[in-house]
Amino acid sequence: MVLSTDGESIPGATVNLPIAVATTNALGQFEITVPRNRALKEYKLEVKAPGFQISPVLTKSASDMRNLDIRLMPAPMELVRALEPQVIVGQYYGVPFVLVTLRV
Repeated sequence: MVLSTDGESIPGATVNLPIAVATTNALGQFEITVPRNRALKEYKLEVKAPGFQISPVLTKSASDMRNLDIRLMPAPMELVRALEPQVIVGQYYGVPFVLVTLRV
């Protein structure tokens, strides 16, 4: 389950494993089925969700992967706003152009 630091579920989070990718449902739950021939002793996973900081890569044993709770920190508001690109479409002496600006 993917939760905020306040314990609220995070729907639409992406859980990346080397062998599969899953998206959380409305309750923050995700399910990944690993075929027996691809089972590992340890799994490295990364979790991303809009408006939250990307989790560090977590290393979990196969037994730890069952009923796993992952907590994400909210991203600083300034960072969320700065990542919104500004698109300008126009003409310069009759030549069309598109200008995209992104502050990081």
